[in-house]
Amino acid sequence: GLLHMKRERISHVVLPGKDRNVAWVVGYEDILRMQQNLLGFMIREIETAEEVNQLTRIYQRLPVLIKALIESGSNTSNITGIITSVGDAIHKRLIEIALEDLGPAPRKFAFMVMGSQARGEQTLATDQDNALVIDNGPGKLNSEDRAYFLELGNKINQDLNTVGYKFCPGEIMAGNPKWNQDLKTWQTYFSEWIRDSLPKDILNVAIFFDFRCIYGEDSLIGQLRSHVNSTVESTSVVLYHMAQSIVKMKVLANLPGNLKAKSHSETQMDIKLSLLPLTSYLRLYAIREKLTSANSLERAEKLHKRSVIDSSTFEELTEAYNLLTLLRIKNQAYSIARNEAPGNTISLGQISHLEALSLKKVLTDISAIQTRLGSGFSGMS
Repeated sequence: GLLHMKRERISHVVLPGKDRNVAWVVGYEDILRMQQNLLGFMIREIETAEEVNQLTRIYQRLPVLIKALIESGSNTSNITGIITSVGDAIHKRLIEIALEDLGPAPRKFAFMVMGSQARGEQTLATDQDNALVIDNGPGKLNSEDRAYFLELGNKINQDLNTVGYKFCPGEIMAGNPKWNQDLKTWQTYFSEWIRDSLPKDILNVAIFFDFRCIYGEDSLIGQLRSHVNSTVESTSVVLYHMAQSIVKMKVLANLPGNLKAKSHSETQMDIKLSLLPLTSYLRLYAIREKLTSANSLERAEKLHKRSVIDSSTFEELTEAYNLLTLLRIKNQAYSIARNEAPGNTISLGQISHLEALSLKKVLTDISAIQTRLGSGFSGMS
């Protein structure tokens, strides 16, 4: 695969023909281009799909592509980027199909995604986190408008679930009347969350702070972001409470000393939970610094450039994010290949000795970063 070519500094591979003569020569760059072309082809197929079941079939091919990318040594941001591009394209097409069915919307709106999809960090085990933001421009929403947007939200949620983006267990979806509201209501939601920032609420609403428009009026989402920024600025105690909730997250809670000892081969570890303090830490600083990028690695890079985080913290965060994300997606891709439902827990018996050593290191690093964060934000209460 690509990884082997990279490691051995092989620039070209010779492929023999039927009579064992040289049939063609394939270069490293050619293989990379083939992968990009494959993604481009998939996106075009999604954009021209007429029915939900066509999109379901395309989505089912994604794990095969991801497994090939992992085996060829593709980097983490390339892999999550591809999963997100496919996800965004499917969401857009389903929204277009819903609008064709229900007729044009009575007023402007934006369909936004939250959480990992908003950060461009989707994996192969993903449920929905989405919402509708409706324009107040024309005045108060009447009952017909409300009914239309609820039907639209519900249809999109149903179709996403059919394709493979499962319903959100906490019902954070556009079909839920609470998350299907006009811009003013959304601004009020955020004001309340930020002003009454009790630690328990902060954990619950953290998902909403990563939001991104994937269809419709981007300006509505821009206005919501400006509102969040100015409200945080005038209520900095919210950052203190966020920091406190991150410090309390348990990363090393039940990890055995020697990850590869026989007795731990059945020990399960939740990778999503291990990533939580890391993505939350970067979100906290991104909110404080009013960063526009939602992607964790991009956030880390910008924070480092601004000297908000030092070089060693930047390296620790990047290494931890890459390792945990790759382990998580690899585990999901192999589960799907075995016809099992992909999840976020890995069995310590399934990882190599080298991965176990790296895992131990990055988890210790995350723990240390949490401790430093506690002292860094203590003066803000």
